[in-house]
Amino acid sequence: MTKKGKWFTTAIVALISSFTIMILLHVYGPGSTFMLQPAPATHSMTDMAWMMVLGALAMILFFGGIVTLIVLFVQFLTGRSRQHDLRSDPGA
Repeated sequence: MTKKGKWFTTAIVALISSFTIMILLHVYGPGSTFMLQPAPATHSMTDMAWMMVLGALAMILFFGGIVTLIVLFVQFLTGRSRQHDLRSDPGA
């Protein structure tokens, strides 16, 4: 696998992970039906600290994945145009 292929795979995994975390926070976050049901010994589920950490992690993963994909796309476009210019230039 090439270096760009590894970066592409990492970006896709980051995006999938961020979407998964966001869905889990939406389902198990405050105000959801799972949080409103009374259950014994679930005091740690009502704490907001872990949701704040996971929310920040999801945002970092999402924006990092998007930026990586944009950079790889721009490199792909500039690489193709550079190769096309080298082929069409008779002096090169």
